[in-house]
Amino acid sequence: MLASRRIVRLCGRRLSYSIDSKDESIFSEEHASMRASLRQIIDQHINPHVDEWESARAFPAHDLFKRLGDAGFLGVTKPPEYGGLGLDYTYAVAVAEELGRINCGAVPMAIGVQTDMAT
Repeated sequence: MLASRRIVRLCGRRLSYSIDSKDESIFSEEHASMRASLRQIIDQHINPHVDEWESARAFPAHDLFKRLGDAGFLGVTKPPEYGGLGLDYTYAVAVAEELGRINCGAVPMAIGVQTDMAT
């Protein structure tokens, strides 16, 4: 099967890359494992409480961030010497996509702010 050639612009620079047309995924089995672990946290500890949190107009951010941090989902791309995992941005994309499974907008937004703007 022939590889396709794609050209994109990034910051005004023209970049070219090849993708095997058979498999265009940027995700590996490690990504899938990370996604499954995060999905379990979302399904068990976040989504069952979303309606309650929205009614209260608050969610237990400290507890939730602690749980996510202990599981390795905060600071995915940050260097290990600063408490992160030191992974590339494909892992951050996988985490962001998985956060899209949360049944509201405020909680994943708060997680994104904590991990990408406050660190």
